[in-house]
Amino acid sequence: MIEPISLDEAKQYIRIDADDNFDDRVIQTIITGQRLNMERQLSIWLVNRTVTENYRRACCGMIYPEPFSLKYGPVVGDVVIKDTSGNNISVDNVGSSEWPVFILPTNADITYNAGYDCLPDDLRLALLQNIATAYENRENSTTESVNEVVNTTRKLSQPYSRNVF
Repeated sequence: MIEPISLDEAKQYIRIDADDNFDDRVIQTIITGQRLNMERQLSIWLVNRTVTENYRRACCGMIYPEPFSLKYGPVVGDVVIKDTSGNNISVDNVGSSEWPVFILPTNADITYNAGYDCLPDDLRLALLQNIATAYENRENSTTESVNEVVNTTRKLSQPYSRNVF
């Protein structure tokens, strides 16, 4: 999987000379770890990928339809919905194009692409700040400035969060 932040971009943000290869493996690991962490915190995908979800609501031959929100997003392109026999199902989206919601009449398998092809600037900055903070504090030391960076990145990324508390 290609990360939304390249090694060179992270090194430039951290202010490490591009020719200095000493910590490249560490920085690459931090990039992946911070992306995964941000994806978990926000319940969104930062990198575009194909997702398959299964909708199962039938019980004893009866269907109990209810709104079904796709778990991952933002959705990019078409959503393919098939019944359990593999036949395409056409249902209306009652949500948005990025966050579709369907009321499915039967058990179904749903396939779609989710994530960003190009990360929005504020999410990119938040991820870069998280990467830089993790790199600078990789030896388990904490300081007051770390908390300030964490609060700033939260403010930048919060509008994208799918978590509702």
